[in-house]
Amino acid sequence: MWVMEDHFPAGRPAWDLGGAIMSDEVGKYEQVKLRILNGPHSLIAYLGALDGRATIPASFEQDWIAESTLALIRDENLPTIDLPSGFGVEGYIEDLTHRWHNHDLGHRTRQVGSDGSMRLPQRIPTPALFHLEQGRMPALLALTVAAWFACVVPPRGFEPGEQARAMSDPDQDRLQEIAARATTPAEHARALLESGCLSEQLAEREDFVVAVGELLTTIVTSGPRAAAADALAASLKENR
Repeated sequence: MWVMEDHFPAGRPAWDLGGAIMSDEVGKYEQVKLRILNGPHSLIAYLGALDGRATIPASFEQDWIAESTLALIRDENLPTIDLPSGFGVEGYIEDLTHRWHNHDLGHRTRQVGSDGSMRLPQRIPTPALFHLEQGRMPALLALTVAAWFACVVPPRGFEPGEQARAMSDPDQDRLQEIAARATTPAEHARALLESGCLSEQLAEREDFVVAVGELLTTIVTSGPRAAAADALAASLKENR
C-alpha cells in the first residue's frame, strides 16, 4: 500500500492508476500501518520465535498466536485509531491475515523481530497509554513487550531458542547491561521499562510495569502459549 499526500504543485502524477492512494489524511494512514500492521506483526514474530517457528506464516498458523494477534488489533489497537475517511478496515484486516498466512513471502520471525528498540517505541506507548489513562490494562500490548524482552534481552537462565537468539537489536548490549542485576523476570522487566526504553510516560505506569513483569515471568516459567492465554483472558475481560 502506497499513500501519498495529495499536494503536487506541478500537477498530480497518475500513480493512483497503479493503486497508490492520494490523500490529505496521511497521518491517519500512518496510524493504521503502525497499529494494525506493524505492532501485531511484531507480536507474531516474538511469540512465534519463542515457540520455535522460523517464519511468520508458521507462527500465524498456530491458533493461539492468531487469536492473540487479532484480539490485539480489534480490542486494543483499533479503538485508538482515527481512521481515514472511507477506509475499509475490515477488508484491510482480512488482507493482512492472508498475507500472514502466505508462505511464499518468506518473512522470517528473526527478521521481523529485529530492531525492536527502534520499532516498538512507535507502536506500543501511544495505544497503551490511551487505555491506561481510561483505567484499562492493554494486556496484549504488555505481552508484546514481555515477548520482546524474552527474545532479545532474555532474563537470567532463560533460553529463548534459536529463532529468538538470531534477532538483532542496536540497543541489545545496553539493555542487557541495564537488566544484568535483576534476579527475577519481574525485576528484569522493571529495570528495562524504567530505563525508558519504550517511553518515559509508560515507565511511570506501575500497573503496566507489573503486567509486563507478570507476563515475562509466565513466559519463563510456563512458555509463550501460557502467557498469551493469560494476556488474552485479561484483554477479553477488560473489553467486555
